Amino acid sequence: MDKKVLSKRELSINVKYFYGNSVCSSMASVYTENKLIIRTKMCFPIFSRFDLYAIYNKKLIQITVQVEKLLKDKAGDDTMIVNVLHPQKNLMDIVNSIIAERYA
Repeated sequence: MDKKVLSKRELSINVKYFYGNSVCSSMASVYTENKLIIRTKMCFPIFSRFDLYAIYNKKLIQITVQVEKLLKDKAGDDTMIVNVLHPQKNLMDIVNSIIAERYA
């Protein structure tokens, strides 16, 4: 089930992930219930699995993802489209609270 969460609005979550010895910080946009778009300078190869970390309600949330596609935008930044491997209720709670806060 790959329902789109967004219409023309973009919902973003601040995430961090490890790339070798580096900690990368980026904004992950929610594309569908099971997909995120991450704009970054450092991309993992396609089919790589890694963990994203986000803080929500003072709790650390771990989101395991797998890279589905790599893109380059007009500004020259790389973009990863990733699948959320084990969707958690927490991720949709974050999305719903962002919608409630921004568009209520």
